[in-house]
Amino acid sequence: MNVVNTALSLMAYDYPQEKMSVYVSDDGGSELTLFAFMEAATFAKIWLPFCREHNIMDRCPEVYFSSDPHGSDDELQIFEEIKAMYENMKIRVKKVVERGEVCPYYITNDVQRQAFNQYRTPGFTRANHPTIIQVLIESAKEKDKNGQSMPNLIYVSRQKNKNAPHNFKAGALNSLVIPKPWVCLAWSF
Repeated sequence: MNVVNTALSLMAYDYPQEKMSVYVSDDGGSELTLFAFMEAATFAKIWLPFCREHNIMDRCPEVYFSSDPHGSDDELQIFEEIKAMYENMKIRVKKVVERGEVCPYYITNDVQRQAFNQYRTPGFTRANHPTIIQVLIESAKEKDKNGQSMPNLIYVSRQKNKNAPHNFKAGALNSLVIPKPWVCLAWSF
């Protein structure tokens, strides 16, 4: 959840959302990591406008929700509602991690089903799998709960093949240059 919190913090940064992209580079090719970021993409649709509307400075959800809430009764109620959504996301991710796989119960739509089916193909392992690129949020198409643009959120896991050496290739991915400001997070379970 630490890297998920980092991504959510970056996405909530006070910068034109349509000009920001967050790339998650998962060297382990883990369906657990992809699931965690799919959950984060859903939560971001609530979290990002909340941060803007309430001028939140601690944009890391874990840090923000561990602080003492203050404000009017309405603000406290909103705080508790969004905190409950965040805690629910953490519980869902924790259960999937404990299980070691994303079971059908947690797959809620065809896009997710198609993404996770890649992990079910014969011979798919952490050391032997095709490239996986999953656009979790596309700025040009998706909006937050208030209809505002969101930054791009893209999950990338490079191809690994036991017949071809792959050492040091993740560094090449992390040095990818694109014309917009971007952030690349490397992480695996």
